[in-house]
Amino acid sequence: MSDQSVIQPPNDPAEAVFATALAARCHLLVVEMIDYWRRIRPGPGLLPGRQHFDPVEVPKLLPFIGLIDILREPDLRLEVRLAGSKIEETLGPSLVGQYLDELVPNFAATLVAQDYFRVATDGIPVWYRGRQTSAIGKAFLPVERLFLPLATDGTAPDAIVGLMIFGAQIR
Repeated sequence: MSDQSVIQPPNDPAEAVFATALAARCHLLVVEMIDYWRRIRPGPGLLPGRQHFDPVEVPKLLPFIGLIDILREPDLRLEVRLAGSKIEETLGPSLVGQYLDELVPNFAATLVAQDYFRVATDGIPVWYRGRQTSAIGKAFLPVERLFLPLATDGTAPDAIVGLMIFGAQIR
C-alpha cells in the first residue's frame, strides 16, 4: 500500500468513497487504481480526464478495466468504449460499441445502473463488493468494482473508467 492510500479525513466525496473501500480491505488492484486516479487528478476538487489516463502506467490493471463514454443528448446513455479481457471473459465478448441500456435487460432498474448514473451525474466514484446482479454474462458471481469519473474539462464527467474483478479473483 502506498502512502497515498493512508486514510485521510475525507475533504471531498471521492476521498470518502476511497476511505470506505480501503477500510474494508478492498482488493489490491482496487488500491492500485485508487492510487493511480489520485496521481493523475489535476488538482483538488478536479477530475482527471482521458488525456491524463495512460494505460502504459497500469498494465497489470488493463484486463480488469472498462471505459464507458457518457452521452448526454438527447438523454443520458452509457456506451462501452473498451472492455478488458477479464471483463469480456465474464460478461461476454463484443461489448465494445454497445449501449448498456441495450446490453443489460431492465438496465435502469439495476444496482449497477444506479452506480454508473451516480458517477456520470455527480462525478463521485463508486466502490462496490457483492454479487453481480445484472442478467448478463455470468450473472450472480461475486464482484468487486470501482467506477471512477473522467472529465476532459476537470468538472463535467464525460467518461467512466471502471475496474471489475469477478468470482475467484476476489480475495
